[in-house]
Amino acid sequence: MKMSNKAMGNSFERQLCDLLSKHGFWAHCMTQNASGQPADIITAKRCYHTLIDCKVVSGERFPFSRAEDNQRSAMDSFYSRTGFPCWFALLLPDGDIRFLSHLSLKWLEDGKNMRSLSLAQMDSATKSFEDWLEIVKDEIT
Repeated sequence: MKMSNKAMGNSFERQLCDLLSKHGFWAHCMTQNASGQPADIITAKRCYHTLIDCKVVSGERFPFSRAEDNQRSAMDSFYSRTGFPCWFALLLPDGDIRFLSHLSLKWLEDGKNMRSLSLAQMDSATKSFEDWLEIVKDEIT
């Protein structure tokens, strides 16, 4: 039986929370509510904290329209108050997890006039989980 998009998304959120916890982060999946939430996961490790929104990429492209207005404004607000960027965690069809900062998404849209990323563009435009850990490690220490 094929999983629904919502079930796949919920599964990915739990999977990423577990993975972050294994790497020493406090990670909490935010529950769905009637008005929606600005992100799926809030995480912290020492002085680093961020919001992460999980997106399952099921086709050949990740359309930026999947980043909802309430998510964008919450991420902008979080960044302006903390100085830490927020992230979109993308689960690709091959099971790879890639991270795209909300700042990079804005730059790709505004600076490059892009509306989506193809799977072929993911390596150059996003960070692997391991590369993301290296980036945030600099913020933690």
